[in-house]
Amino acid sequence: MAIKQNPILKGLIWKYTNTIRWFLGLRDQNQSKTEATPEQFGALAKRLERDRQMRGEPTNVQKFEKNFNNINTKKPIIKKPFKRSGPVEPIKIDLNNYRPFTPLEPIVKDPQMIEAERRYENVKNEIKEEQYKNAHSGIASIVGGDPKYGK
Repeated sequence: MAIKQNPILKGLIWKYTNTIRWFLGLRDQNQSKTEATPEQFGALAKRLERDRQMRGEPTNVQKFEKNFNNINTKKPIIKKPFKRSGPVEPIKIDLNNYRPFTPLEPIVKDPQMIEAERRYENVKNEIKEEQYKNAHSGIASIVGGDPKYGK
């Protein structure tokens, strides 16, 4: 089995070679750097400023300076205590006034409502036929039409 075809074997070999390179001190210089160069920092500032301008937000220089000056200070982790409510009492349900569900009476259709439903169905069918005609005429008819508007 080739290494290219087996991702597990490929990952193990990569991990092994990187471990050996680590012990021998042959790592890439980019991997061992913990701080950005001034050029990298300047490029980051340019990208952030361009992003801010593209979003239409104003540039807040004071906020940027404040964050830059406090870059090495660590903020303490403050855990807020969880507020618990008092004991919960069960809900009291009075079953003396309970009435079982009574189904609603069916709506009686009058002739005007029946005629309106018929007209609505006719308009809906006309729109569907028009969409089918537009999707299956002209160049679309050569390629079989649009399957979204099938009959």
